[in-house]
Amino acid sequence: MKKFVNELNVFQLILYKYLKTNVNWDGSNLISILLEIEEGHECIPDKTYEAFMNITAIERVEVIHLFSKYILKTKGDKIAI
Repeated sequence: MKKFVNELNVFQLILYKYLKTNVNWDGSNLISILLEIEEGHECIPDKTYEAFMNITAIERVEVIHLFSKYILKTKGDKIAI
């Protein structure tokens, strides 16, 4: 299991960056975005779809794991106390 973003391969990095720019700050639409990518919706860039299809299920889990850590780390910055 990769522990840092800089360990991701090129395809994983494309997917990670797409998630980072398109998922809500609290991660509430992460699953719907992943489904759109998997189904190849028109709104998904070809590069992102191809990257998703070229990585294994384990590599996808690594991206989701690192992205989830990113959300948890940055979520605290957005919540007003």
